[in-house]
Amino acid sequence: MVKILAARLIGLQVAAVCNFCSLPIASTRHRLRLRGGFSAEHLRMANSGSEAKKRIGTHDGTFHCDEVMACWMLHQTKEFAGAQIVRTRDVKTLSEMDIVVDVGAVFDPSSHRYDHHQKTFTDTFDEKHVTTKLSSAGLIYKYFGREILQNIVKNVEIDYDKLYYLIYDNFIEEIDAVDNGVECYPADAVPKYKVSTMLGQRVGRLNPSWNDQGKKPDEQFQKAMQIVGDEMESIVEYYAKAFLPARSIVYAAISSRLDYHPSGKIMVLKTVRCASGREEPW
Repeated sequence: MVKILAARLIGLQVAAVCNFCSLPIASTRHRLRLRGGFSAEHLRMANSGSEAKKRIGTHDGTFHCDEVMACWMLHQTKEFAGAQIVRTRDVKTLSEMDIVVDVGAVFDPSSHRYDHHQKTFTDTFDEKHVTTKLSSAGLIYKYFGREILQNIVKNVEIDYDKLYYLIYDNFIEEIDAVDNGVECYPADAVPKYKVSTMLGQRVGRLNPSWNDQGKKPDEQFQKAMQIVGDEMESIVEYYAKAFLPARSIVYAAISSRLDYHPSGKIMVLKTVRCASGREEPW
């Protein structure tokens, strides 16, 4: 009798363990300790999927620099850090995404829908940028850019508002313009040479070619995200850590020029020590 009861008890324990192993555990942090039993809190987390990642939706097929850039920038935000990227054109699937970029024919920041392909879309970055309409890169930068910049360059005493506009003018607008077919110079002008290393071209070449069966589009998309991310980080760091600090020194010299001569034609630049050990960055 004792043996029968023991066997039944062991069977119940094994069944409980097997049943639990089929639960969708969100992360190793929430795995239950088999020795000592299961807590109600652990079971609740395993069943509820409370640690489910947010999902970013964008279109499948050939990828372009703007949505690659948009997805990378979203990963630099608190809300979408580590979010899963789902590439599809299926309307039902897109409707389930936490945020959608470059697909869906809807622009509505309140519901996190950021497409720019619909005919009704005419938004630009601000009133000073009347020629270049926003692509998905510009849209994400416009609405999340300040947070993104603060997460790229931390603990730096700079004017983040100035940096916000500098990065658009010197980086993001190029992506918007290329995606929307805005020429950098008149179409009838004959270029002296060809440029084939622009960011958009480098991203474009990562798309699997028509006869390449070995490359997976989603894996290539991830490689493209790494390229645009490295590019943006280097540009942001340059403007944040080199350009703006140097600009403040020149601005101070202009502002104080009357202290040295009433004509205002003499400016004295503040002496600073460069990283190389030399004095003054001039």
